[in-house]
Amino acid sequence: MAYPVALRPESFLCFSPVRSKRNARSPRFSMASTIRSSSATKISKYTFSVPILLFHSSTVVDGRVETPKKPFTPHEERATFISHGNTARLAKEHGDLKLAQICGIIASDEKRHETAYTKIVEKLFEIDPDDTVIAFADMMKKKISMPAHLMYDGRDDNLFEHFSVVAQRLGVYTAKDYADILEFLVTRWKVGDLAGLSEKGNKSRDFICNLAPRIRRLEERAHGRAKKAPTIPFSWIFDRE
Repeated sequence: MAYPVALRPESFLCFSPVRSKRNARSPRFSMASTIRSSSATKISKYTFSVPILLFHSSTVVDGRVETPKKPFTPHEERATFISHGNTARLAKEHGDLKLAQICGIIASDEKRHETAYTKIVEKLFEIDPDDTVIAFADMMKKKISMPAHLMYDGRDDNLFEHFSVVAQRLGVYTAKDYADILEFLVTRWKVGDLAGLSEKGNKSRDFICNLAPRIRRLEERAHGRAKKAPTIPFSWIFDRE
């Protein structure tokens, strides 16, 4: 799945591309099966106590592999649902009904994942709103790349970036989608209504609630950058541009 490289400045956007390397480390995924619901348990002490990937696996932050405990997956699953749904639509428009069917099935599966993870983080906001909103804001401030940034075809070291530009240009996944997802989660988790937070928690809440409008102001710039980007051949479609 592609995340638009045009979503900049990178200082406050979660997904930004990292240059692919042939020897890049593959992401590691931590397994867990239960959520510890004791209100005395701080979010910072959850050791992957939520199902797979909720607080995420190893990922890339500023070019380094890290393992942050952040509410990452609800955002990622909704993004995957949107991108596969849009791919299904494009495939159908161009007459490839089988590909449209495959992408539609994947999108439906991702929607179920999104629903589950969103409900889990919703519970975490009830248990420990302060640490959860701080973790949410911290995640959104860091430059985090999806595992897809590791894609490499043996010749293009910037393959993920080039792929992301095409996704933005075709409407598979765009800056608008990114802002829409953030607004959806902020509303669903009632982040703007959080009260009784610490000073850091209040600042984190305000940062998150003001972030989507800032991203929307970049939307036109992002679309323009994608339209002006040169065409690049992709090896897996026989070097078509």
